Formats: sequence, C-alpha cells, structure tokens
Amino acid sequence: MKRNELLRDVCIRKADIKIHRLLQSLLDEFLHTIQYIFKVSFYLNERMLKILLTVLMLFYPVQFTNLVDPLPDLLIEDVSLPENVSEGQVVVINITAGNRGDLDVDEPIWIAVYVDDELIKTVNIPSLSKNSYRLVNIKWLARCRGKEERLISIVVDHNDSITEKNERNNEVTTYIKILQIPPDLSIRNVSFKKIVEEGEETYLNLTVINTGHDINEAIKVRFSIGNHSITKTLPPLPLLGGTNVSFKWKVDFIGCRKISVQIDPRNIIKESNESNNIWEGSIIAKGFFRWWDEKWHYRMLVISDGEGVISLKINLTNLLEKLGLNATIDPNSFRVVAYNNSGEIIGKIPSIFNSSMLEWFALTKFSMIYFDVKENGLKEKEEIESIAFRKNATILDIGEPEGWRIEIRYPEEGEFLPLNSAIRVIVNSSAKLCKVKAIMTHDKEKVEIHLCSEDQIEWYGDCELHEKGRWNLTIDAFDPAGYARHLETYICIEEVDLEAKWIEFPSNDLREKKEVLVECGIGANFAVNGVEIELKEDNRIIGKKVLNVSKGTEKIKFRWKPSRPGILKLTMIVDPANRISEGIENNNLINREVEVKGLPDIIIENFSLPPKVTEGDPLSVDIRLRNAGHEESKCKICLYIAGDLMKWSDEEIVDEKMVSIKVGEVINLEMEWKKTLYGKWIIGIYAFDEVGDLNPGDNRKSALLEVEQAERNPPSISNVYCDPSIVEEGGEVKFYAHVKDDTGVKKVDLIVIYPDGREESYSMTKTNEIFQRLLSFDEVGTYKFYVKAIDSSPHQNSASSETFIFKVVKDREPPEIIKVWVSPRVQALNAEVEVGVVAYDNIAVGFTNITIIKPDGERETMAMQKVRENIYTFKLLPPLTGKYSFFITVVDHRGNKNFSQVEDFWVAKDIDDIDGDGVPNWWEERYGFDPFDPDDASRDEDGDGYSLLKEYKRESDPLRSNTIAGLLPTEFLAISCIAVMLALIFSFRKIYT
Repeated sequence: MKRNELLRDVCIRKADIKIHRLLQSLLDEFLHTIQYIFKVSFYLNERMLKILLTVLMLFYPVQFTNLVDPLPDLLIEDVSLPENVSEGQVVVINITAGNRGDLDVDEPIWIAVYVDDELIKTVNIPSLSKNSYRLVNIKWLARCRGKEERLISIVVDHNDSITEKNERNNEVTTYIKILQIPPDLSIRNVSFKKIVEEGEETYLNLTVINTGHDINEAIKVRFSIGNHSITKTLPPLPLLGGTNVSFKWKVDFIGCRKISVQIDPRNIIKESNESNNIWEGSIIAKGFFRWWDEKWHYRMLVISDGEGVISLKINLTNLLEKLGLNATIDPNSFRVVAYNNSGEIIGKIPSIFNSSMLEWFALTKFSMIYFDVKENGLKEKEEIESIAFRKNATILDIGEPEGWRIEIRYPEEGEFLPLNSAIRVIVNSSAKLCKVKAIMTHDKEKVEIHLCSEDQIEWYGDCELHEKGRWNLTIDAFDPAGYARHLETYICIEEVDLEAKWIEFPSNDLREKKEVLVECGIGANFAVNGVEIELKEDNRIIGKKVLNVSKGTEKIKFRWKPSRPGILKLTMIVDPANRISEGIENNNLINREVEVKGLPDIIIENFSLPPKVTEGDPLSVDIRLRNAGHEESKCKICLYIAGDLMKWSDEEIVDEKMVSIKVGEVINLEMEWKKTLYGKWIIGIYAFDEVGDLNPGDNRKSALLEVEQAERNPPSISNVYCDPSIVEEGGEVKFYAHVKDDTGVKKVDLIVIYPDGREESYSMTKTNEIFQRLLSFDEVGTYKFYVKAIDSSPHQNSASSETFIFKVVKDREPPEIIKVWVSPRVQALNAEVEVGVVAYDNIAVGFTNITIIKPDGERETMAMQKVRENIYTFKLLPPLTGKYSFFITVVDHRGNKNFSQVEDFWVAKDIDDIDGDGVPNWWEERYGFDPFDPDDASRDEDGDGYSLLKEYKRESDPLRSNTIAGLLPTEFLAISCIAVMLALIFSFRKIYT
C-alpha cells in the first residue's frame, strides 16, 4: 500500500474514534436522564408514565435503534521484522492476529503478506476465539528488485470470507530496508568420468549458482582442457537461481590433463566474491603409450593415485589367455616402466617379481608392466633384494594386457599414387617380429609384396601397380610366440592431372603502373617436379616460373604492374609446352578479365614564401597544384618544417589539408605554420594521393626560410605578499603578486615550500591587474613561498620573485556548531529518537558527544556517530516517559571545545496526549492550554464545577460556564421534568375530585 493511502487510513480511523466518543457521550446523557425519570415515576401509574414519556420526548428527543447482532472483529495486533537486511537473507515476519469482536471465528482465517502489492505468501489460522490472538510467522527471501526500501503489507481475512464488525482494520503496512549485495556466481555439483579411453566422447556436468543480486545479462561459462576450450552462454540468473551445464568433448590425448571450468572468464560481471568462479580437476586418458623396448612383446598398464609402493598379484594363466597365446611366461622378463602425465617414458624403475606377486615403487600415476614369454627369447633376471618402503599408493585402474602393435608408415590410407610408379610399402612394429606379409588386391588381381627387415622392427617392400582404381592393402605380422596383428588400408591409382584453378588479387582497386601481387592457384592429384607456369597480360608474358608442385592445391604469386587503364585479360597456363603427360589436358589454362583504373598526376607548379618572418608569427605558404593524370585526385597536401635535414616524416608535418582535383584542373591553396621558431628552416610541400601517382617525382617541392629572433625579456614581478602572515592551522591565507610583460603574461604560479621541505605549485588568477590565490594550511610551522611567471612571447621567458615566509600556529578556536536538531520532538515510548548536529572546524572535529538528562534526573554522556562530512547523529530508544533534556559537546583535535544550547524532547505513552493527563494535545491547544503540563487537567477555568478533563469528555467549552441557575443541563432538565409531572398530578387530582 502506498504511503498516502496509509495516511488516509490513519485519518479515517481517528475520525471513527471521535464519532464513537461522541455517540458514547450522548448515550451516557440519555441513560442519566432516564435514571432521573425512573426515580420520579416510581409511584406513578402506567397511564401517567406514558404521558410523562410523551412529554419527555418533546423536550429531549431520542432516537432508539435495534441492537446489532454480535460479530467478530479481526485485526493485525502486531508485526515484527528486522529493520535492515541484506539481499538474499531469509526474513522472518512475525505476525500477531487478534479477534476483538463479540463472536468466535470457527473457520480458517487466511493471512496474506504482500511486498510492493505482490502477494508472496498466505497462511491460515484454523480458528480464533473472541478477545484472543494468535502468533504466526512467514519467511520471505529478501530481494531488492531495484528498490532500497520495500513496503510490507499484511492482510488478515484477505479473501474477505468472514463478516466482521469493522472491515477497515484488517491491514497494516510497514517497510524494510534491503542492502543490495553484488552477484556471486559459483560452481557446484561437478561430475565427470575420471578415467577414459583415448578417442572416447565424455561429459562434464555442473551447476552454476547465483547467491547474490539478480543478474540481468547472459553469463559465459568456459571449459578448458589443455589448449582446447568450449564456451557456453547461460541465460540471466536471479538471486539464488541456478542452472545445469553440460560440456561434451572427445578425448584426443593419452596421459593426465588438468581440466577447469571458469564462470565469466572476461570478468564482465562484478561480483562480491571472484575466487569461487573457477573449478579445477584432472582427467586420465588411457591409450597406446609409446613402446619402451622392442625386445619385450607384451605389457599391462596400472594407474595409481601417485607415488608409493604397489603390490600386485598377477595371474599368469589369465595373462596368456587374454593375449591368446599358447606359450610359457618368462618370470625373469617382468619390468616396470614409469610414464609421466603426458604419456612419455621416464624410465625403468626397480621391481621384484616373486612367484605371482609383483612389487614396485610407483613414481607417477602411470606404471607399465612389461613381460614376455620364453618362445620370444629369455630375458636376464634383475637382481633387486627389496623395495625401500615409504608409503603405499592406491591402484585406480588396471588395464587389459596388450601385445605389440604395427603401423603402416607408407602409403597413407586413401592416398592417390601415379599409375605404373614404384610404390614402397613400409610397416613399423613396436617389438621385434619374425614375419610380416603384405598383399595388394584390386578386383580379381592380386599382388604379393615381399617385406624384409634389417632390425625386425621396420619392414619394407616394393611393387608396381598397372591398373587404375582402388587397391586394398592387407598386412599380417607375427612374433616367434605366435602373437599376430592384422591391418588393412587402401590406396587409389590414378593418372597425373595438373589444373589451373584461379587468378586472384588482394584488392579489386587496380591502377595503371601500380604494382600488385597476383595469386594463382594450381591443383595436382600427385606431387610433380619441374612444372612450368606462365602468366600473361593480353598476349604479353609478364611472369614465368618453374617449380615442384605438391599434391593438392598450391598458391603461386606473381608481381604485375598494369601497363594501361581499361579492361585487361590475364591468362595463367600450366605446362605451356605440354612436357608432362596427363590424363586431362584441357584444364591447364584459365583467363580473367580485370578493370584497371587510371592514376592522377599531381604537380606542384609553384609555392611562395614571405620574404621576412619574425619568431612566433604565423607563416603563410601559397601553393599552386595541377592534375595532369588520368583520374580525379583526392589527395592530402602536407606542409613540412625541418632543421638542417628534412626526412619527410610525420613528425615534421605542421599543417595538412585534403583537396579534390579533377583531371586537368589547377587549384590554389594556402597553408600555415602557426607559430614559427627562430632559426633557418627547410620548408617542404608534399601532395600525396593514397591510390598513387603517375609521376611521383613532381609532387614534392622545398625551399629555405630564415626566421628572425623575437623578444627575450622576462616578466616583471613586484608587490609579492600574503595576508595574514600568521594564521592558525586550518585557516586561509591569500597571496598577491603584481606581474607585467610587454608581450603579455601567460602563466603565474605560486610555489609554496612546506615545513617538511616539499614544494607544491598552485596557479594564480588575475583580478584587477593583481594575481591572487587563496589557500588553507593544516600543518603547523614556518612556510616559504615565491612567485614564478611566464610571458606570452614565443620564447616563453620566465622570472621568479624573491622568497617570503609566513607561519601557521596551533589552532585555538573551538569548533563551530551550526545546527542542532531532534526528530521527532515528541515520540512514543520504545520508539526511536534521532538527535543530530552539524559541526565544523578549520582542521577537523575530533569527537562529538551528547549528554542526555532523563525525566528521573539521571544523566548519561554518549558518543555520536559521523554519518557525513560535518554531520553527526545519535539514535536512542527512551526507556521512560516524560521530558528529556540534552546538549552536545564538540571537541577538535587540539582539545578546543564548544557546547550547544540545552534542547528538549518528550516521550509519551500516547503521542496524541503528550503529558498523559487524558486530554489530547489538539484539544488543549485549541483552548490555549499547555499539552506538556499534566496538572491543567484538574483545573476549572470557567468555574462551572467541571474540570478540564470532564469538560473534554463532555465536549463542552472549558472557558465558558455550562450550568443553568447553578445546575448542569441534565440536572436542570430532570428537575423541570419532575416539576411538570407534579403539576400534572395536581391537575388530575383536582379533576377527579
């Protein structure tokens, strides 16, 4: 609910109270009158009573109404919540709901909580008896939503399902101050597969949480492994919002790699905590590690958590079964080799094999167990007595046993080879083999290749293939124990084909006689040596090259200077003499027509200088230009100034202009050296067009210029002084100087030398021919100062005054108290009162205290808090009702004190009745009484027998008597009624008699 609506409700409630009190007073008067009537009519008969009541109604009309049915009255008795919270904090709102009506409520009562007119939560009370209350609490997550203060409204019976005596007291509204905290992104719940296979696709899953202010922009999350990274964009996250992120990648390495995830890698989002934006971990990839020694034929990988002793029981029979060998394990062949995190060999490490137990000390995560069988040759036994015990390592994974591998080094899979050419097949093994077979097959044709080896590791053999098409290559390799490997690949046999593919230029803006690079593309299905390439402009050869062409597409560059403007044809020919036999001969030539634009020819026909120039004066240069070329020119004209050597560099340019000159046009322009310097100078004019110039030799001209010397007299400084010459610390000193110069004064500086020796420079301003500067000083001691001036001549001649002194002494002035306030001046009991003061001191206020005299006479002195520069406040919760007095003491850092006047404020149980005498403030002020004096409630100002309190309750004027013949109006009315009734009785008796 808005604040003006709250004020309106308060006013309506006060009006309801006044109307209720008025009606109550009328009812009291009516009952009082009836009481008098009943006393008199006790002895009257029924007929006389009716007559009496009729007469009474004529004199005192009263309207009777039917009694209202009893109803409940629900209201919010109290609301309790913190004054200040931080965004994201859970706020507990304690609500006390009451029933002040005449009837119990036996159905659920719904209580709703609104924040800025938005319903956040409802809770119900099952039932509520009359004259009872119930405490409930609601939790709310504090959010700013762009506001520092948020309105909290609590409504009882918010769905208006219960009929009540008063429907307008069901809602209360307060506010809460929320401190906005910056966003804070963090990474939670990271999960991934820690050991994977090389080439496997794997996932990393995580959750991104925002525990700070709402983020209204996209959030970047980057996953990194080695040099590879993946970045994802997440939607904005509200306070305490979270989203799940999944990264998928293919493992392309073996070994151990660090992985990391970073939120907001470019640090675009400002957070309260930047340290929790990064998560780091590691992942292990298994694969084919490099073979250690070709004498060993089999191995098994063991991954551990790092350095330590490992004892592994090995089932020899199981090893042979998994390798498919019918052989005998050589117990002397067991060796352990360490590999680093990148999968590279570190070296053999000591190990002991005893029966079926292998023990070694792991140096890294990766330990490879090499072993062999007797059929492949016996190994020598290693003599190691024991492994030095340090700590144990934990085995994370044991790989399957594997044997040696082979690879086809040549030809590559899918490679195209020339028809009828010699082909060498090369196969490499990781261990020594006894036999390797190779077979080429194409349709029904089969070619066996004899492979031989000198070291039993590299095997090779040659063949020639005379049929075009796809040939399958099959390799079978064997070791002496019968372990075998099989590989297949294929190659393609084709005829040679050279192709002219393209002619390209770095830019389409080609100009006559301006050299450019021409890029040509040549394709070949095989590598061919000694290929000749020609490039022609129309029919003129402009370039020729002979080179070795690789398989694929190759780029070749030629330098070309177009001979004329217009449309020119470029032709590239591959193998122009047709020396190479190809399967396709008609794709060796390519043409391209290009448009070549003309060039301007800017000529500097003349430029003139004045005969005499004085230092500091501007130099004006008149230039005459003509375009004798084939194209309009948009050129830059530069004026260069140099000493004894002009290099035509950018540092020598003093003026430049852009001009357009059409073909054959002549233009004149003026350029300027704004501030000349004394001496001899080389003056140069250069006309430059970015597209080029047909004859660049005639677009530059230079000449000599001598600049005469200017005035050298320094400024005159006089009447330098300061006022005052002795000042208290923090005080102000004004400095004066009279400076003159024939060329004018450009700058005047005040140089102050502080007591510690440091110098500070302050610029002075001119006022009525005098240069001035006002400064304040906090440091006690003796200061020196002088004035330095620079004139406006080209030389900038300078002068300095003599040195003067002034002193800064200790501060003896007390601080100044500018304003004291208390808010509010009248406050309810247990509500906050704020006292403030605005205090100033030349140097600085040391501290500020407040002394409070409570209503019971107790005095207490407390420190005030500095809230802004020169402003101090103190907040308190007064424990007693009555008048409080206070004064404020302000002390500077030198101990000088100042005291404020004594001020007062009141604390009352009811702020509408400050002195608590039962008479409200507004009524006392209306009739001129003191709302701060509790004794005036018993006074009778008009002498009518009624005190001020009674006058208020009766709503009569306390300054004017309200009696008739010394009787109250009700007394007078009752006696009058009795007199009338007696008169009627006597009249009736006479009639009857």
